[in-house]
Amino acid sequence: MPENLPDWMLVYKAVKFKDHQFSYPLPSLYNGEWATWYESGVNESEENYEYGKLDGLSTFWNENGVKESVENYKDDKLDGLSTLWYNGAKAYEKNYKNGKLNGLSTSWNPDGTLNKKEYYAKEGNIQRYELFEKGKLVNKEYYDPKDNFLKRERFKKGKLVKTEKEQFPK
Repeated sequence: MPENLPDWMLVYKAVKFKDHQFSYPLPSLYNGEWATWYESGVNESEENYEYGKLDGLSTFWNENGVKESVENYKDDKLDGLSTLWYNGAKAYEKNYKNGKLNGLSTSWNPDGTLNKKEYYAKEGNIQRYELFEKGKLVNKEYYDPKDNFLKRERFKKGKLVKTEKEQFPK
């Protein structure tokens, strides 16, 4: 497939890294979808631009064609739901507003069980953190609007067993 593509579409070969996060040499006022492919012809990425800035959906795939990430952008900043998969299994979902974490962020273990949930205020500050083991809630932490620790709740078999007011109990 590469021989059928214009040279400007093959420029990614010169800047390709193991991690797919790199810059494309886009014209500064580019508008529309920008796509790249692996040499095999498999889709590598699709991104949307408005006046040279990411705006809309950005999707990346691995060399086997398995989706790795989907992110939403507005004016070059993360805005909306971002999802990452690892080896085809969902690894996390995070919500952003104007480039800052906002609302619920969830991550999963490779076996698909819930790992943690984080709740963020619109300013990007964490409000609550929940940790899970084998998909069961074991720990909740609460924070004030300035990211100061308020309290921790420990759970066993789904029941609250202890509340701690110190972040690092003695």
